[in-house]
Amino acid sequence: ANIFTNNKTKPKLSTKILRFIVGIVTLGIIYAAGKSLQILLFADASQDVLYIIEYIRYTIVVLWGVAGAPFWIKLKMKLINWKDDFLKRVVIIGAGASGMLAAKVASDRGYKVIVLEKQKRCGQKLLITGKGRCNITNNCEIEELIENVPTNGKFLYSAFYTFTNDQVIDMFNDLGVETKTERGKRVFPVSDKAVDVVRALEKQMRSNKNVEVLLNSKVDKIEAQDGKVKKVILSDKREIECDSVIVATGGVSYPRTGSSGDGYKFARNLGHTIIKPKASLIGLEVIEDYVTDLAKLSLRNVSIN
Repeated sequence: ANIFTNNKTKPKLSTKILRFIVGIVTLGIIYAAGKSLQILLFADASQDVLYIIEYIRYTIVVLWGVAGAPFWIKLKMKLINWKDDFLKRVVIIGAGASGMLAAKVASDRGYKVIVLEKQKRCGQKLLITGKGRCNITNNCEIEELIENVPTNGKFLYSAFYTFTNDQVIDMFNDLGVETKTERGKRVFPVSDKAVDVVRALEKQMRSNKNVEVLLNSKVDKIEAQDGKVKKVILSDKREIECDSVIVATGGVSYPRTGSSGDGYKFARNLGHTIIKPKASLIGLEVIEDYVTDLAKLSLRNVSIN
């Protein structure tokens, strides 16, 4: 089914083949029905009458094949797509780790999911995390995780206990990504390759046929009416109607990977109050000149007193 409400597309090859098959089957049914009627009603008719009846029957078959096939085609397409008409549609903006996991969960719960990613691939920022190794999680107690959240850690109680770090590790192991725990209880893939994590998440997301992923698709705005989301409008003016939207765009940490603050804009336009974001990991500015001589020097387990 075409998910865009303001865009008409040419039928796919599979649709054309389906139309041909439906037309042939329809003609066969009509021909067989005509033959049966001929046997029942005109069994004792003369040869000339039978020739006329045969000619009429062929004519009806041809005319019905031309005029009636579109009806059967539409009926067949309705039967094929009937499920999509009843599924609630969720649009997920952003195909990072959270967006791909959200798509998986939503589709498993019976929703039709459309994932919109403005980059050319999924998990763009995930590829550079942990210096390209991807620090998946930390293998410590939940309380310790919360204690290490700089601000308002209690807000994450529900999230951390609903989907624990142990469950995260188990999930990746089940997806074929073996993990290891290093210094500081940091968890990495055994391969030390972030791309393995991205591929696992993307494969899991796409495993459900109710998930459709659109890359190079930048969202311009989310439209709501009477407090309910109605549609998502892309930068190229295409529109997607939906029942709900999950904004998984990330913050403003790395615009080149897609985290350029789009989510804040969407939320602000829908009436939410946005607290100005502040950087969590930043460089230190010093007045001394000698620090330039320390370039490329890497130190571990260093603290400042």
